[in-house]
Amino acid sequence: MDYVIKNHNNVYIRLNENGSAVSCGEKDRGFFEHSKAKNILNSLPKTLKKMGFSVEPVPEIKQKEESATRVLENINYEVPETVTRWVEKFGRCSDVIDEAKERKEEIIDSLKTLDIELVDILHIIEIEAPKNMFAAWKIYKAIREIRIKRRKLKDELLIVKNITRNLNSSYLQRDKIQRAINGLANRKYTFRIIEEGDEDELL
Repeated sequence: MDYVIKNHNNVYIRLNENGSAVSCGEKDRGFFEHSKAKNILNSLPKTLKKMGFSVEPVPEIKQKEESATRVLENINYEVPETVTRWVEKFGRCSDVIDEAKERKEEIIDSLKTLDIELVDILHIIEIEAPKNMFAAWKIYKAIREIRIKRRKLKDELLIVKNITRNLNSSYLQRDKIQRAINGLANRKYTFRIIEEGDEDELL
C-alpha cells in the first residue's frame, strides 16, 4: 500500500527534482512507502511543519483507478526569468515590511523610555529645592531635547504604522513564491475522457 502526506486543507507533499519536500495539490501529490513517508514528514522544514501534515494510506482501489488515467507531464518547461525574478523582488518587499514592523516596536520602546526620563525631570522640579538660573536652564535644555527626540520618533511612527497596518509580509516571502513557481515547472494535464482506441490515435 502507498501512503501520502497531506493536511486537513487537502494540501499534499511531493519531492521536487532536487529531492526536497514541497507542498502541492492533490493531482501532483507524491506516493511513498510508509517508512519513507514518515521520514519525509519528520524532516519537513519549519514552514511546512506548521501546516499540520500527517501520513495517510491510499486505498489500492483508488490507486488502480488513478493508474488507468492518462496524464501528460510537462517535463521540458523551463520557468522564464520574467517569472523567477519576482521571487527576489517580492522577497525584498517582505524584508522591508518586516523591518518596518521591527522598527515600530523599537520606536514604541524608545518613546516609553523618553516619557520616563521626562517624568523624572518633572519630579526633580516638584520635589527638590528651587534652582538657580544656570540649573534651571539645564533642566529646560534637558526637557527640550527630550521633546525634540520624542517628536521625531512620533513622526516616524506615524509613517511606519500607516504603511504596515494592512500589509502581511507572509504573502511575499521568498519560499511561498518559490513554491508557486515550482508548481509551474511540474504541471500535469489529466485527460478528462479517453475513449477506447483514442489514445493510439493521439500518439
